[in-house]
Amino acid sequence: MDFASIILWNKSKLNGARWESCILTLEAGMLELRNDRGLVFRSPASRVTCRFTVLGSLVITLLGAEEPYVLSVYGNWTTPLPTERQLDHLRQIQERLHIAQVRGSVMTGWHRALTLNGGEVVGRKGNGLAFVIAICLISIGASLAFIVAAIVGAI
Repeated sequence: MDFASIILWNKSKLNGARWESCILTLEAGMLELRNDRGLVFRSPASRVTCRFTVLGSLVITLLGAEEPYVLSVYGNWTTPLPTERQLDHLRQIQERLHIAQVRGSVMTGWHRALTLNGGEVVGRKGNGLAFVIAICLISIGASLAFIVAAIVGAI
């Protein structure tokens, strides 16, 4: 199964604002990541380990590489949009490979494509639901703490 999509690459472990728009392509068993400046990596799918996180990210580790690539479909408000050149390139790839629209999330499509092409997929594909629930619980807890502090301070 061949597959391609726009995906975001987090270039920094420490700075969550360093997302970069890229094209991830799986064609004829080769996994390739390209940013707007060119090729980031190219590897046989059978030589990568993929892990899906509960936050909805895809972590790709190339055999023999020290650092993994953290990819996601979710960025933040500072994440640059894909360039017109990237969108045109993606359309050309999808037309050439006859890639239809993916049912479900893009990460579901990547999970299926990588599994079918011999990539070692660890864990389940995440959808970010755990992240959303955690943020809601933290927000509720912070709001309650603020209300209690306001009441105690007013007494």
